[in-house]
Amino acid sequence: MLKDEDAIMDKIWVYTFGSFILLLNITTFLLFGIDKRKSLRQQWRIKESKLLFFAFLAPVGALCGMKFFHHKTQKLKFSFFVPFFLLLHIAFLIFLLWFRSMA
Repeated sequence: MLKDEDAIMDKIWVYTFGSFILLLNITTFLLFGIDKRKSLRQQWRIKESKLLFFAFLAPVGALCGMKFFHHKTQKLKFSFFVPFFLLLHIAFLIFLLWFRSMA
């Protein structure tokens, strides 16, 4: 019975965490779109530090936003750090999966 409860808790954790990550990536994607729109209209902009922070948390959304909106693609900071953050996330995921298989 205990293993069934553990399996259910694992699923709940995975779905909750997965939903959070998806929402974070969608938010990051939209932030890049909003900043691009504001730049075209010469309005108040989102700080680059905030965009990079969200790119660190959700690099897939940032990379998709950069490509889809053609935004920040010429900035060396973004063209280096966003893929780097994505590689860090992939490495961390591989580590988690490896660590889980060892347990």
